[in-house]
Amino acid sequence: MNASQRGNSHRNHLLLMSLTGIVILLGTGIAVSQSNAPYQVGSILAVKDHQSTAQEDSMRRYDISVKVGNTVYVVLYSASDGNDVAQYKVGLDFPVQIDGKTMRFSDALGRPMSVPIINQKPFVAGKTNP
Repeated sequence: MNASQRGNSHRNHLLLMSLTGIVILLGTGIAVSQSNAPYQVGSILAVKDHQSTAQEDSMRRYDISVKVGNTVYVVLYSASDGNDVAQYKVGLDFPVQIDGKTMRFSDALGRPMSVPIINQKPFVAGKTNP
């Protein structure tokens, strides 16, 4: 291989690496922007025991109604490590992030949590919403 061919090969390699880097950066930017929904204030309106089916395990689960803006979301919360304090959280306000069918928030120790949204409906003032 002569010097001209080595130079072209080196330039092609650099061009390929640059294009790969740009594609990775663009892909990362798109992924981050899609999951970067704003945090909003959520207020717990009600906590009810989740009606388990025979196929579910014995872990304690709750249907928790959370008002965010003008919408009430019902999420399925699974108590971890026997921690059944969810029933004492009615009235609590905390930052939440709604992303499709998932609600994200931090627990009392600051650990990130995600729970599935199983229902949502408009909030109607003066009406029993949960």
